[in-house]
Amino acid sequence: PQAISRMKTVSGIYGAPGGCLCVFCGNTVKEQLFTNLGDAFQLDAEIVAIDMPIGFPEFSGRTVEKIARQMLKGKASSIFSVPARSAIENENASYQDACLINMQHSAPPKKFSKQSFGIFPKMRELDCLMTPELQTRVHEVHPELSFAEMNNSRAVLTKKSRPDGRSERIKLLGVSGFPWSQLPSATYLKKDVTDNDIVDACACAWSARRILEGCALSIPDQLEKDARGLVMSIKV
Repeated sequence: PQAISRMKTVSGIYGAPGGCLCVFCGNTVKEQLFTNLGDAFQLDAEIVAIDMPIGFPEFSGRTVEKIARQMLKGKASSIFSVPARSAIENENASYQDACLINMQHSAPPKKFSKQSFGIFPKMRELDCLMTPELQTRVHEVHPELSFAEMNNSRAVLTKKSRPDGRSERIKLLGVSGFPWSQLPSATYLKKDVTDNDIVDACACAWSARRILEGCALSIPDQLEKDARGLVMSIKV
């Protein structure tokens, strides 16, 4: 009998309140919540796409964020500037101290939001795992850029926190070839994973599939690396 070919599996990772939410897309679609990224990276996925910065600049702000904002007209606020590496790496710094460090490494001097500061531990966790070699498999993505690409290069202006915004994004996933209907019903507590987290993780998985197929866009065009040799780019 003829062997049944196995579709290569990709993974989309989105940071949820309860940990790292992974959506796996291969012959079947499923999701799983992990408490740490290391475990998520151990799973059998050809390509991993994660909505988290890979590579920290010595001076606050990366070229990729500037270009991404231009691509998301009307939705540019969803792209935040990645702080300087020295501001992120200081685990003992308070929010005020970290802002002060970043102001010393930006021109004009810039602070960052408390929301950004809140995900510093996850950003440090990813940075500790990443190597230039691992970047052949693990890529930075951004859900709103993914949805814009699905939407004929136009930003989706509805808010994903509202039912109409969530429905619009789910519809885009469906017409863009992502098997949303195959995803099992979520059984997570709302304090751990929200519906929006699942939608965004699916968008990451959609971009992971494009990376695997070799048709993803890479922002920016020119290679930009941080001090550790990590490429600072977003794939769409």
